[in-house]
Amino acid sequence: MAVLGATTASELFTREDPVGQTVDVNGVPVTVVGVLTSTGASTSSSSTSDPDDTMIIPITTGAERIFGGTSRNSVSSIAVQARSSADLTGAYQEADHLLLQLHGITDSADADFTITSQASLIAANTSVDHTLTILLGGIAAIALGSVAWFITLLYQGFKNASGLQGPKLVGGFVAIVIVAETISKIAIVGWS
Repeated sequence: MAVLGATTASELFTREDPVGQTVDVNGVPVTVVGVLTSTGASTSSSSTSDPDDTMIIPITTGAERIFGGTSRNSVSSIAVQARSSADLTGAYQEADHLLLQLHGITDSADADFTITSQASLIAANTSVDHTLTILLGGIAAIALGSVAWFITLLYQGFKNASGLQGPKLVGGFVAIVIVAETISKIAIVGWS
């Protein structure tokens, strides 16, 4: 049996009710017993995720029939949801205590698992976004500086080579820039 997220249900069953239908997962037929209410996509500048694009199955079904048989003895992730944000600390402590107990660990410093909250994932994602923004700003500044340097060098070279002064110098330089820009656009379009 499985419960589908709203996006998964609409992608798999466009014109019929998914409940009672069968989905093939790695060659294993799984019956849909429900569809979750849509929560909406989560977006940031560096990633987009859709919590509605999911399928929830019993852990035993996954371990025994889909993910490699009963020889597997580990789980890579478990999703736990608190009833409210006020219950989050208690849910964290309860999950931590239960996992320590199941793993036979008496000292939490020796834990062989990590519990991560959505808040910490959002904070990490925000930090990555901030770092990438600064990095891209630095690259843009370097590129603009290089262009300004190149234009200054081109202007000085044209001024020295042409011997022009005043408005004739500016007009001649603008004409050369327009011709150079046109040639570069033709070259780029021609190579595409």
